[in-house]
Amino acid sequence: MSFQRNVRQAAPGDSYEDGPEWSVDLVRSVYEIRLDIAHTDVAGFDGTAGIDINVQDQNTRASGLLPDADMLDIGVFAFEERAFNKLTVNAGLRFDYREHDAEPNPEMRLPDTEAGETDDVLTQVYTVLSGSVGAGYRLTEFLAVTSNLGVGFRAPDLFELHAFGVHGGVQAFQIGDPFLDPERSYNIDAGLRLYTERAIARATIYYNQIDNYIYLSNQDRDTTIGGTTLPILAADQTDGAIAGLELSATVDVLDWLRLDGAYSATSSDNKATDEELPLMPADRFSGGLRLCVPNRGIVGSPYVEFRVKHVWSKESAGTYEPFSQFDRIPFGTASTDDYTVFSVSVGGTLALNGQQVSVHIEAENLFDDAYVDFLDTYKGYALSEGRNVSFRIQVPVNLFCAR
Repeated sequence: MSFQRNVRQAAPGDSYEDGPEWSVDLVRSVYEIRLDIAHTDVAGFDGTAGIDINVQDQNTRASGLLPDADMLDIGVFAFEERAFNKLTVNAGLRFDYREHDAEPNPEMRLPDTEAGETDDVLTQVYTVLSGSVGAGYRLTEFLAVTSNLGVGFRAPDLFELHAFGVHGGVQAFQIGDPFLDPERSYNIDAGLRLYTERAIARATIYYNQIDNYIYLSNQDRDTTIGGTTLPILAADQTDGAIAGLELSATVDVLDWLRLDGAYSATSSDNKATDEELPLMPADRFSGGLRLCVPNRGIVGSPYVEFRVKHVWSKESAGTYEPFSQFDRIPFGTASTDDYTVFSVSVGGTLALNGQQVSVHIEAENLFDDAYVDFLDTYKGYALSEGRNVSFRIQVPVNLFCAR
């Protein structure tokens, strides 16, 4: 069971008599209850069944961006797995009920109309059944091959359905579409896994076909709000496909030396235009070298780790991709260049008063390189994160209570 309350206030107005008068003032409360029941060895099966209930209350206190709304999500699911000698099979099934109930707001507009949203689109109900099946087969003691088939579902969210106004987070005028259909995905993947005492490695390829894929589309036109010119982004959908490759490995070369690396590549296709889908990640590689130093006095398990991340260049999918306008004006960018950043961290444990205190220091983007990641929300007018130094210490509660 959990409760969250998120308050978003931005762009204070001109009145400060009783505090700032926010032009954006959104409050969202989220209540979640989850119940799982697990079992082992029932007719040879291990599994879990449960229910997940999520209730959200959206209160728009000062904004033309979204209406007030209540949202209810109920999911009922079950997952079972069984091993047959070298073969392991699993299957999962899930039923989802989702309801959006928005309140009329005269500032909301249907796409390309002057009338406010009507009752027939303010309440949206989605019911769907999804599931997956998978199998793994051990070729040898250390090597296994796996494959999965799945059918997925995603309902449009409140922004995609009803947004109409300035969205400061993306510096654009955002328009929703209350007639969006839910997404439906069909996924297949195959993988190879290696497990030994000193090495773990995985290779996975996948293909995901998505019907009614929902995305923000750049309308290639602007609007002026309060003297500021903003691009218009509207919710749209198309049939699409995403294919990819993921590789990863971790190897303990020596007792004191560990190497790891991961590579991912993605390609996509907008079935309606034969272009890429918007906002797909660039291909990337990350790797690390970890040195474990012998214990020194009160310092236990000391280590030094060096990491590198390289991200390849990526072109905007086309004029319909959000932020594509930045490829045509003298600042910001939609397409991005490749970049490489380095990080270093040191740490260990300190034996204090009979307790182990963990200490870690890390410097990310060690050389303070200037770069822009393709998926950065603010790539139109800001660089990605520069050098970031963090210090973390974990102290057991009973450290100060020891006798």
